[in-house]
Amino acid sequence: MHRHSLFAVLALASALASSCIANDTLKVPDTVPKCVGSVPGTMRVASYNVASGQKSSIDQIADYIGTFSPDIIALQEVNVGAAGGDGRDQPAVIADKLGYQKIYAATVTRGGIGTYGIALLSRYPILSVTRIDMRTQWEAEPRVIIDATVCAGDKPIRVLATHTDVWKPQPGFDQIAKLLAPHPSGPTLLIGDLNEQPTEAGPLELQGDSLHDLIGHFAEGPTFWSDDKRIDYVFADDTLNALATGGAIGQEKLSDHLPVWADFNLVKLQ
Repeated sequence: MHRHSLFAVLALASALASSCIANDTLKVPDTVPKCVGSVPGTMRVASYNVASGQKSSIDQIADYIGTFSPDIIALQEVNVGAAGGDGRDQPAVIADKLGYQKIYAATVTRGGIGTYGIALLSRYPILSVTRIDMRTQWEAEPRVIIDATVCAGDKPIRVLATHTDVWKPQPGFDQIAKLLAPHPSGPTLLIGDLNEQPTEAGPLELQGDSLHDLIGHFAEGPTFWSDDKRIDYVFADDTLNALATGGAIGQEKLSDHLPVWADFNLVKLQ
């Protein structure tokens, strides 16, 4: 969704009519005590706003994700047990079908029977996870950051997954900048639907904080295709940027967003 889209605003208003209670739960699989083993030769990292599967189905989306097969993927607009999203645990459907561990952060309840939020799926072991709430006055809905560390063999990689607010994204960008200040201290990724285009203040601020917009570098084009905007990102710190080998924007219109992904050669990861 983009804040300038009338369709997005109307859809969001409809959702909020029955979904306005913050939910601070975090569902995390078993973590590992430390990172061990050989570093994988390559890594693919993706982000995908799946619109709760309402424009296709969560099964079709899972099958599509399988075609580009990321090692780590951030999902936005996923439901767990909510009638508006087929009543299932959508991140679990994808994770179980494709062999991922699942981290789920609910942000609102839906109809009193389910929740809605974001997820981070990983094929790599998970070292640690923290939930960081992003709340600001006059926001469209509560938002959250999943701050996780995953293990690429014996090398920890920090992954921030988020979905900034559709009406007031800037406070979210400010919070991300604080988490990274003064600069990322190790291999770091920021992935998600950020609801601003590359030339707007938030993404420009992130690039000023030593992050690199890999989708803009490798595959410029719209990702929120229904509004011809690029608002979905894979950002990498200096270390991972030097190891990036490519990126792409998927073309299957199973959601109002297209997935994005970036590839890395980790052989020289220090």
